[in-house]
Amino acid sequence: MQEKRKLKRWHLIYYLRVRDRHTDKPIGHLIDISEGGMMLVSEAPIAVGRVFQFQMMLPEEIAGTTTWEFDAKSLWSQPDFNPSLYKTGFQLLNVIPEDIGTIECLIDDYGFRD
Repeated sequence: MQEKRKLKRWHLIYYLRVRDRHTDKPIGHLIDISEGGMMLVSEAPIAVGRVFQFQMMLPEEIAGTTTWEFDAKSLWSQPDFNPSLYKTGFQLLNVIPEDIGTIECLIDDYGFRD
């Protein structure tokens, strides 16, 4: 599959839990992130083409909050190397400057360095 990503994705030292912000249902764990998208790993497949309203607990307070709420659209989903898991790629939607700041803090403080 040809790489269409324009921004480098960063793997984090934590697999942060991502939930549906309306139902509080766990969706998966954050694997990597950029200013434009992210990948989650989950126990169940995630429908492609759906827009989600997510909430993620942050590992520390960033910009005065310990949670980050954001919208994302699932672009692809496939089985993981672990046959009991699935990985799904998302495009972040309606990104505002505060979101960019949160993402940059996560990458700076918790991102693996190449």
